[in-house]
Amino acid sequence: VLSYFGDRLGGVQTHAIENPVADCFFDVSGPGDPRTVLFTGRLIPRKDVETLLDAAGRLASDGCEFCLRIAGEADDPAYEAELKDRARRHNVGACVEFLGALRPSEIARELEGAGMLVMSSRQETAPVSVMEAMAAGLPVVATDVGGTRWLVEDESSGMLVPVGDDVRLAGALRRYLEDPPAAREHGRVARGIAERRFRLDAVVDRTLEVYSRVVAAARASGAENPLDRDRVIA
Repeated sequence: VLSYFGDRLGGVQTHAIENPVADCFFDVSGPGDPRTVLFTGRLIPRKDVETLLDAAGRLASDGCEFCLRIAGEADDPAYEAELKDRARRHNVGACVEFLGALRPSEIARELEGAGMLVMSSRQETAPVSVMEAMAAGLPVVATDVGGTRWLVEDESSGMLVPVGDDVRLAGALRRYLEDPPAAREHGRVARGIAERRFRLDAVVDRTLEVYSRVVAAARASGAENPLDRDRVIA
């Protein structure tokens, strides 16, 4: 948010509080099959599944063995049909499966069986799918968009690639497919980050810390309303 709005926030004081991730994702003992690539998210144009399927086509033409599982509901059945047709044109229909909408518990099971998560979006804020995968101990291959760079540490807990670049996306996926130990290590780092930042207890503690600090500062300044909107955005 600070990066996007920049100087328009003026002198407003801000505090970062993460979104929490449900405990069921921390209970996952991932990563699973190193050849299974998982995508979770709504099947809408800004998620750019087209580029992901193009990358899958490149992997297949290079002889890589993999399974791409796409979990998410399509708002437009015609768009979903276009994606499936794109997979057929790339001759990856046999190794790409569209799972439809899944409940959180079902997504957790998918994460347990996958070797990595991929996110190919053109636009994001703080993608929950990435945070859930990190909690499950999976490395993440994601486009460097929105707040993703503040979630995924490039070359440490995952890999970041440019938006709309199927060549770079395929290359990042190939690295994990060909080097499962590196994928597991990056997944271990991702889980550690998630434990510190996305656990519900950690988010509650941070929220209480921010409110306590804001109230104390406002009282010290003599403000009648400790949470005066003109003073702070929490």
